[in-house]
Amino acid sequence: MNLKKIEPEDFNSFQKEIEKIRNTVDRTLNLSWFYMYARFRMSQGEFQNTFSVDGRGDGGIDCYFKEGNTFYIIQSKYHIKSQRESSANIQQEIQKIEKTIVGENTNKSAEEFINGLRREVKNDKNYLEIIWLTTNEVTEKVRTESQIYLDKILSTRSWEINAEINFIDRFALEGVIYDIKHGYVPHTGKKTLKIEAGEFMKIGKDRNNIEGIVCNIKAKEILSWFNSATDINTFLQKNVRESVGDKSPINKAIRNSYKEDPKLFWYKHNGIIVFADWIDVNPQNTVVSIRNPQIVNGGQTVTQLYKAYDEDRNSNNPTKLLVRIYRLPYEDAETYERSIDIIAALNTQNKIKSSDLHSTDPRQVMLENRLDELGTTYRYFRKRSDQGKISSPNNIFMTKLALYYYVCEYRKPDEGIAGEIETFFEEKKRYDDSFPESSIKKTLSKGVDHIIYNYVECWNLHFLIHRQFAWEITKKQDEYFVYVSWYLLVDIYQQIQNWKEKQYTGTGREWLEFMDSPEYKNGIIKYSKLRYNIYMKMLPKRELEPRNFYKSVEGRKKFLSNSGSFAQFKSLMKKAYELFRKHNQY
Repeated sequence: MNLKKIEPEDFNSFQKEIEKIRNTVDRTLNLSWFYMYARFRMSQGEFQNTFSVDGRGDGGIDCYFKEGNTFYIIQSKYHIKSQRESSANIQQEIQKIEKTIVGENTNKSAEEFINGLRREVKNDKNYLEIIWLTTNEVTEKVRTESQIYLDKILSTRSWEINAEINFIDRFALEGVIYDIKHGYVPHTGKKTLKIEAGEFMKIGKDRNNIEGIVCNIKAKEILSWFNSATDINTFLQKNVRESVGDKSPINKAIRNSYKEDPKLFWYKHNGIIVFADWIDVNPQNTVVSIRNPQIVNGGQTVTQLYKAYDEDRNSNNPTKLLVRIYRLPYEDAETYERSIDIIAALNTQNKIKSSDLHSTDPRQVMLENRLDELGTTYRYFRKRSDQGKISSPNNIFMTKLALYYYVCEYRKPDEGIAGEIETFFEEKKRYDDSFPESSIKKTLSKGVDHIIYNYVECWNLHFLIHRQFAWEITKKQDEYFVYVSWYLLVDIYQQIQNWKEKQYTGTGREWLEFMDSPEYKNGIIKYSKLRYNIYMKMLPKRELEPRNFYKSVEGRKKFLSNSGSFAQFKSLMKKAYELFRKHNQY
């Protein structure tokens, strides 16, 4: 099985990468894994070793998955040239699946899954979703005919399981690609909402090709989607923030309003906004069906309501919510900008920052992926959240990283003292300087020439200086630490880049292990002691306020005229690296 990681810009680039694979079976397998990652965040190992069962005599099942009370069967079809899918081909595969379920066909690799499905076909509380994954186009007529064919099988077999066929064709794949680029995985599946009779309004597509529905629903309809509080985050992937705490007066008021004054809740709160890939309204039984719902406004409301709801799920709480559901067309950059505009305009409960609006930028998602590829304990936090407030050498925050990297890479310690983190997200040039797209997109190699190592280095150094070196200085030196530490950070970062380029020949993994070693830390601390007083003594004697000097361009220029000693650094680092290799038997 030849699986490759594909990071496409759009469907055309996806197809080009797939077609570099000569084996036609491996092309289909790569299509399947690409989708399974987006839908279920399935790793390559899980796909390869468990869920992929494609092959001769597979009984119509290429992949499978079970999530809660839903059974998923994936049938994949890769085509070099996209054409229109025919009903006959689809019905033939559905028939194979039917025969596999009843035992007339076999798929030994999926035997346990099939046996479990067979036991539940008479249970109307369970669901079967057949995903037809194809690079062809599937017309609305074919979709309807295929569902009718599946419904007839259910009727003939007297199966009560809720079954449907979900088509992911070449146009839907554009949406999958978009979601992966922006970090909107895994998908949240199909959800239904029982709406109040006469309390909904469907809005047809406008000139922007956006359609939607506005409705009133009982809060429990949405809250029942979640099995735990952590489940909610999966539905907040398109939200620019995760939960930011329970202690604010607004959040306390939401919980109290739900518990103590539920009938007035609708009048006091703005409701929620949901983006979905697909919307269907059944006016007869007043049910709205949506695929892959994402709460883009009202995440705090839902989080706080869930906390109150979870205390007593059996209570018949009458709280209603105003819910707006939008389906936006997938046009990549334009869609992203539209969604950000909507989110920014409507998120008013807690202030939205410019940095929040960049948290789902594809380059931030790519940076997170690159950090994951290193296989270390470093984690990247793109969004503001409770978890993201935990200060740690291994928890890298997008907002602070923008400042640290910019200061180090462009040798501007004065800007570190000034702070002003949000300017890196308000001004395009500063954002691009801190997060250069082409450098982040670059594929990782065995060496240390990728920007991800520079990010880790500046983050690591900041903590090393503040958490360890800070204990090595005198009381007098400590008076200037808040300023001098930035100059020291830039000096050491630049020395590291120079040393890596001229002296280091090892792998990326070895470099990261060296950075975590006591030998590296001791070497950095020794060099810091040599340089600290030099930057402290740069302060003119006439200057009464150190901050004014160190935050000035004058301070930066004086630093640049004497910014470090590579000879001293090289000597210390050489000893540290040799000891590290000896102790770790390299």
